[in-house]
Amino acid sequence: MIRFPTHEPPPHLEPPPHLPFGRPLPLGGGEGEGWGEGAAPVRRRLGEGGRVAEGTVESRLMVPVRGHDPRSAFTLMEVMVALAVSSLILGGVMTFLDMASKSLSGTASQTVVNQRAGNSSESIFRRVRFATSVSNSNDASGNTLRLGFDDDSSIDRNNDGKSYNDQDHYEVFQFQNGDGSDDTIADNSLIYRPREDQTNFIVLIPSGVQKLPGRKIFTVTNNCAVYVNFAVADAFARDGYQTCDIQSAFVSRNRPLTTNTFTILP
Repeated sequence: MIRFPTHEPPPHLEPPPHLPFGRPLPLGGGEGEGWGEGAAPVRRRLGEGGRVAEGTVESRLMVPVRGHDPRSAFTLMEVMVALAVSSLILGGVMTFLDMASKSLSGTASQTVVNQRAGNSSESIFRRVRFATSVSNSNDASGNTLRLGFDDDSSIDRNNDGKSYNDQDHYEVFQFQNGDGSDDTIADNSLIYRPREDQTNFIVLIPSGVQKLPGRKIFTVTNNCAVYVNFAVADAFARDGYQTCDIQSAFVSRNRPLTTNTFTILP
């Protein structure tokens, strides 16, 4: 509620100093007009005898509007420069993400390749160490390794006076290519047959097996030493074809006395 003095009101009242933009806004009037607090319009009612009665504040909201500033917009040149800078930043981010994805994929692929090659080499080593006979099974290509084992060391099955060097069953490690070509590594695999006379087998390396230049995968000397040379490659071109080479020499512990001396290949 706003009350005005009883004397004759002045025609205009000074606007409050805190009004924005420096120009007072007129108040909607009735029988007289004035400036109220906060630039709110005030309407006065005159009572009997010309005395001023109580005033009421209208519920209209009067918001000052800022004038148009031409500097508040972007020019065409500014927009083009901003787009160019944004494109450079986005291109750098995309390049970084692409390199990071390749590096991560290559690291994961190399880990898988190393595990497959190492596990396969360890499997061949363990079986060769306990084999009583080692041969290529008449495979001149060097893709097959045939190992004989004595199942019962208390029985001399070959009647040579030694019960620990019999060949009761044979196991086979074999390199296979699915399409008949050793150059297409995607279908080259390495398998293990726990029993030569059975069809079941275990896949040691499902794909990516390849021969090293000038080397056979399995080379047997003196019926006791086995040289294993192969590589495992990742056929995925995006991460750079990760590879792992295996070059090992294994000697059977159950070798005959005449084979204690064996040849070391270069």
